[in-house]
Amino acid sequence: VVGLNTNGTNRGALLAIARQALVDDLTVGVDYQDGLVSKNSPLGVPSQVVLETIEMVKDLGQHVAIACVFDGDVGILEKMTAWCVKHAVMLKILQMTDGHIDKGIDHDFTSMADRINDRFALRRQFLPTVGDYYGVAANGTRVSFLHSHCRTRECDKCGHIHMRVTA
Repeated sequence: VVGLNTNGTNRGALLAIARQALVDDLTVGVDYQDGLVSKNSPLGVPSQVVLETIEMVKDLGQHVAIACVFDGDVGILEKMTAWCVKHAVMLKILQMTDGHIDKGIDHDFTSMADRINDRFALRRQFLPTVGDYYGVAANGTRVSFLHSHCRTRECDKCGHIHMRVTA
């Protein structure tokens, strides 16, 4: 399986990748559903442009997901979840960390996951092979909750390590 994580700002390249079926899984980092930029950065393109690109590559048959960082603002995630459920795009919600590895799961993160699951009536699931907690909407859209504790390999659910590498 070949995957690509991207900020989704180069529409031409992503459409070419989708047309040529160069990757199996495409994950686009988008932190805001309606922001002036799609990530928490001074540079980038508007969220709507990135979301349009996601729809275009999905229409070409590309499996695509959105990765969004939870920074404590549940309202932002509710908007992103609503967009993903409406457009049947998988959403991966990542716990923001400051570089340290937590020995437990942050209460704010679990409260957010419960709120998203309840608000969107997601069926709660667990995939033990990767220690992935997620919810499934009525239309089959998956919303995953990836907490930093998984990186310690101390989780009692799995021994796998989840990594997020940034430039």
